[in-house]
Amino acid sequence: MAPWRDFRTTHLGGLQLPTPSLLRPGRKRTRGQSVVEFALVVPVLLLLTLTAVDFGRVFLGWVNLQQMTRIAANHAAEHASAWGTPGDPAQQSMYRQKVENDARLINCDPPDPIPDPIIAAGTQLGAPITVELSCEFNIITPVISNNTKPCIADQNSKAA
Repeated sequence: MAPWRDFRTTHLGGLQLPTPSLLRPGRKRTRGQSVVEFALVVPVLLLLTLTAVDFGRVFLGWVNLQQMTRIAANHAAEHASAWGTPGDPAQQSMYRQKVENDARLINCDPPDPIPDPIIAAGTQLGAPITVELSCEFNIITPVISNNTKPCIADQNSKAA
């Protein structure tokens, strides 16, 4: 038996079993080391987690912005005469309301005022209509949110 082992006895069901002591002579205690390592690693892991969550939120916002632009272009194509002469303020208001409602649902800040659709070739049947929308998303990761505010833009075209 090694001279550094310090055996103590444990009572287990009436039996006395020798168990080595947790502390050996000449060895320092390292209980606080785990706490220090944990304190060093946790902020990095939280930053990585929040960055991944923010990336997912911005990607979801980009997908929803495409959907929002498609819906706006579809509404503008169905009511192309609303932007002609004379215009239809009720349909223009409905267009802006659809864009604002969809933007609020995806937590983005659309430009103010909402841009009108681009009707380059007139309002006749089959003429192209283009809708360009952009949004600014709020980031929750502390380091990233201090430096940037991502703006995502999308463009969609429909035929009237």
